[in-house]
Amino acid sequence: MGLGNIATGWARHMKLISTTEEVQKLSNERVAICGECPDAKESRVLEFFNDSAEHIDIIYCTVCSCPCTQKSLVENEKCPKGKW
Repeated sequence: MGLGNIATGWARHMKLISTTEEVQKLSNERVAICGECPDAKESRVLEFFNDSAEHIDIIYCTVCSCPCTQKSLVENEKCPKGKW
């Protein structure tokens, strides 16, 4: 996942840039697949936004180390295992 895609995924996740209905539907389908994958693990990360920070729970891929929700919000990203 390139830096531009990382920024896009997090910006969409944090609602800093808009996400179309189509992209949100695609993301939901992808995250559902990730949620069933044995290579996906749960983790807790610190998210910074508007001068505050809070812990959020995420699912990340142990193959590529990407956060699944954020990666799933970028149309041209792909699962490293070819699942989506």
